Amino acid sequence: MTTLLVLTDFSATAQSATHYAARLAQQLPARLILLHAVPRHSQWLGDLDDELVREARQKLRKAKDQLVGQGLPAEAMTTDVISQFPLDKVATDYARASQASLIVMGTRGISRKETAVLGSYVIEVMEYSPVPVLAVPDDVPMKGISRIVYATDLQQVFVEMSILVPYARAFGASVDVLHVARPGDDTVPAAAELLTRLRESNAYERISFSVRPGKDLKEAIHRFTRETEADLLAVFAHPQNIFEKLFSQSLSEQISNYALVPVLVFRK
Repeated sequence: MTTLLVLTDFSATAQSATHYAARLAQQLPARLILLHAVPRHSQWLGDLDDELVREARQKLRKAKDQLVGQGLPAEAMTTDVISQFPLDKVATDYARASQASLIVMGTRGISRKETAVLGSYVIEVMEYSPVPVLAVPDDVPMKGISRIVYATDLQQVFVEMSILVPYARAFGASVDVLHVARPGDDTVPAAAELLTRLRESNAYERISFSVRPGKDLKEAIHRFTRETEADLLAVFAHPQNIFEKLFSQSLSEQISNYALVPVLVFRK
């Protein structure tokens, strides 16, 4: 992992995510790109576009100076402003062009509200991003990642772990594999055997495996995350058909909506 792409709109939530990304960049280490996208207006509003771009560049310079003051080397950061929307295009085109390994975005936390709604822009980026997306709640303390909870239905656990473990290794983190067994679920394999196979297939010993009963997947996952004092929750988002997109919310979106820790979403 060498490049973190931070999408910012300069809100307090985005600033929190920027500082979190800077902490990760120091931990890895990695290069940091701060990116702001402004909408394109008609040719009659060209002066407005120019003014928005100038203001954005000033704000990005200020953000960069703040991070340098906190110890992140100036040469490890770049800033950019583009006139491009929607954000799914930003995620797809810019992330690929910059060879980003991870996109970082801010979400509203739940410490000040009973519920929180994941921003539509974050959902768009999760939907189309060619790289994993890290959704950072605005009330999460800025610290390193040493413990990851990976929630799985076990159907593709070996494939998904092969994707996740390189990130865990880069962070120097352990991985707690969690399966929530619903009532009547008798398909869970022997824990000891599965754990041995996961460690051997990934050449990584810092893996544990837990099964927790529960009807509410979201609540069971968040309860386990709190109990283990995890620094990060990893989930894999599988493609939804058109009916599911219209009438339901994916589990990854539900989890991100109410997360107490940053959520790392892999799109499959």
